[in-house]
Amino acid sequence: MSDECLTTELNHRSFGHPAEIEAAGKLTKAEKIKLLTDWEYDLRLKLVAAEENMRGNDRESAAELLSEVHRCLTALGIRSPAADAPFKAG
Repeated sequence: MSDECLTTELNHRSFGHPAEIEAAGKLTKAEKIKLLTDWEYDLRLKLVAAEENMRGNDRESAAELLSEVHRCLTALGIRSPAADAPFKAG
């Protein structure tokens, strides 16, 4: 799959849990990293929205998923690009 395919056909919402991406045999390492970092960014935005008391965000489950995304990225040998971000949204 090319990056173009990832953005048009497959995104992290196609998976129920970050570990499913990590275990997906048909995805390359680069595709897994792209999906996980996209998921991480979305989760960070949800956490910021929850802090601003915006409706529809479950802060606790987003934080748990974010921890799992970080675990999966680490298992792939990648440190989260947002780990050193100067602000919460990465």
